[in-house]
Amino acid sequence: MDGITGLRRTRALVVGSALAAAFAFGAQISLAQSKPDFAGNWNFNKDQSDDASQKIHEAEAQARSQRGGYPGGRYPGGGVPGGGYPGGGYPGGGYPGGGGIGFPGGRVGMGGMGPGMGRGRPRGGAPEAGMSSADTEQMAETPKTLQIDQEEKKITITDDNGGVTNLYPDGKKHKEKDSTGQSNTIKTHWDGDRLVSESKLHSGKLTQTYALSPDGKQLDVLSTLDAGRNGSLAIRRVYDSAKGSSK
Repeated sequence: MDGITGLRRTRALVVGSALAAAFAFGAQISLAQSKPDFAGNWNFNKDQSDDASQKIHEAEAQARSQRGGYPGGRYPGGGVPGGGYPGGGYPGGGYPGGGGIGFPGGRVGMGGMGPGMGRGRPRGGAPEAGMSSADTEQMAETPKTLQIDQEEKKITITDDNGGVTNLYPDGKKHKEKDSTGQSNTIKTHWDGDRLVSESKLHSGKLTQTYALSPDGKQLDVLSTLDAGRNGSLAIRRVYDSAKGSSK
């Protein structure tokens, strides 16, 4: 009798384990299938999207403010700019510079900076710090249409400019070429119902987050550039489903 009871218990444990394994496997399939489907054609919605140019302008102004002036702490602060005018005279004493060769007449003054002027402008006349112009130009690009093809292990995004981005949502780094043909490393993962990709630009880290509206008729794309001490820039773009708009 005890032997029969033990056999029944063993069978029950085996059956229970098998059911648990089947349930876990089914849960994994369900989880994979529950991921949002971005596949389709999407049209840019200007009215519901950020103005990229305005966002870039605000980010640059904020970065200048954090550095203490315009740019590099020179204007306003004690002269326009660099301490050369007023003070060193214009023309002749240098503008800006206050001791440079002068403008007109040679290079734009590289002389003294005046009190409270910060480090000033480096040789060549370019701002001393800030986001790379190449990065801001890339952030300003707004595709008017997106075509998205989605597979379990790869999501391909093609824009109306011919740019193609392959995203592999496995949390690993993959090398891809950006819109300029330069090689870049992209790491993509799922964050709940959102698809998040991370890559490097000249100024810092670019994070792009893709999310569907509850009804699946809109695609929200948030591009965030974290440039560290040089500031940050976030631009939100909204795309309407071409399928939904045709109804």
